[in-house]
Amino acid sequence: MQQAVALHAGGGLADGGAALVQALGDAGAYGHHTFLLELQEGAELEEAALARHADAAAELLTQHLTLTAAALTRSAHHDPAKEA
Repeated sequence: MQQAVALHAGGGLADGGAALVQALGDAGAYGHHTFLLELQEGAELEEAALARHADAAAELLTQHLTLTAAALTRSAHHDPAKEA
C-alpha cells in the first residue's frame, strides 16, 4: 500500500518551492530506514535552499553597505564653501 505524506506542508520557501511529498512504501523490515533516508534528503534540500537565500541576503547587504559607505565618503569630502 502506498500513501502520500506531506513532510513540509505548504513549502513556505521564498522561491515558492513546492511541498515535499514522499510515498511511504511497505513498512516492513527496511521500510522505516527508507522513510528516514527520504526525510533526511528532504531536510538537506531545505538546508540547501536556505543557504542560497542566506548567500543572496548577504550579497545584498554587502552591496548596500558599500553604496552607503561611498555616499558617506562623498558627503564627508563635500565642501559647502566652494558653492558660495
